[in-house]
Amino acid sequence: MRKMGIWIDSREALIVRFDKGELSHHRICSGIESKPRFKGESSRKSKRALGFDYETSQQAHYNEWMNKYLQTVVDNLSGSPSILYITGPGTVRIALEKALGKLKNIRVLKNEPLGHVSEARKIEAVRQFFQSVNG
Repeated sequence: MRKMGIWIDSREALIVRFDKGELSHHRICSGIESKPRFKGESSRKSKRALGFDYETSQQAHYNEWMNKYLQTVVDNLSGSPSILYITGPGTVRIALEKALGKLKNIRVLKNEPLGHVSEARKIEAVRQFFQSVNG
């Protein structure tokens, strides 16, 4: 069984893999903007006057992009049976765990918060977790 750790937020996911004593990692960028602007967009006031609900539309676009991003991460994690440690700030890590619940070959050991820290600290958090589980 592979051991994998993932630090995830709405902007990026850092996936750390332990294979045969070797540590490897790679990053998946989401490309999601929290407040996207669209070509030809005018002010909010003019949109409201026309009956356009700016916030609802913006949230719908954000949710669509977030679902695509989470699916990309899930596709990257699926494959051989794995045990997984999830960490990161906010609610994206919780949404990822729900998305992974559909997969039978991945077992989430722990899902805990970890703020915005350096890449080295993220990798070290995953390494420390698996060392504490093993010994």
